[in-house]
Amino acid sequence: LGVSMVPLSGGEATAFETGPGHCIFIRTEGGRIVMQRIDADNEMHVWTINPDGSGLKQLTSSGGEALKDLSPDGKWFTYVVTDSTRGIWIAPTDGGAGRLFSQKATQGIGAFSPDGKYVVTIEYETGSGGLIRTVFKVAPLHGSAAPETLRLPQRATDFEGIPARNTVTFIDAADPNRNIFYSEMGGKVETLQLSHFKEGIITDHQWSGDGKHIAAVRRLADGDNIWLLNADGTPVKKLTNFIGLQVLGMSWAP
Repeated sequence: LGVSMVPLSGGEATAFETGPGHCIFIRTEGGRIVMQRIDADNEMHVWTINPDGSGLKQLTSSGGEALKDLSPDGKWFTYVVTDSTRGIWIAPTDGGAGRLFSQKATQGIGAFSPDGKYVVTIEYETGSGGLIRTVFKVAPLHGSAAPETLRLPQRATDFEGIPARNTVTFIDAADPNRNIFYSEMGGKVETLQLSHFKEGIITDHQWSGDGKHIAAVRRLADGDNIWLLNADGTPVKKLTNFIGLQVLGMSWAP
């Protein structure tokens, strides 16, 4: 499994020379291509290659590593080591030693914020009654400031950050209509309801880039359709009119 590039204007694909092994995960940001490769010895490592197919370079070289995310400017990437269940590491894409960014973080998330200044990780903590819950940590990429903490309800899903606000919205499966709720960063447990539908359920939601609207998938008896909501959760209009179909994904155009 290799890497190829095809121009958006059409034409033949250009296959890159990525060496022995299989490239199984690719991220591109800021003019950088970073990929996870299973090498000939069956170990996984992180590699980079230039957009013209030159400069193939190995970025990690311990006992096996898996790529998690690439910063928006293409200068940093997060990864995990495959012989451990905990720990998120970070390293520069121009080469250099990696550093342990979060020792307690699980290997599920090591995502950069849209501005590239913060990294989101998740940890597990024991709550009331001995139940294990997921806790989100948001720490600055540079500096030693303590991470901010976000605790969401046990049945929260489909997390979305509100653009330019220190707030996260989510669908609460404990609500019979799966409405959208929100919570402020900083460790507060209190959550507030944003949408107030009384029929059907919401299965997905995404914020517009300007933070003024939400696209939400509502599932009713006749199937799924996409609705446009205001930032306060009030419905604006129904955008699609599918009958008997499921909406499995959606995305705002830039």
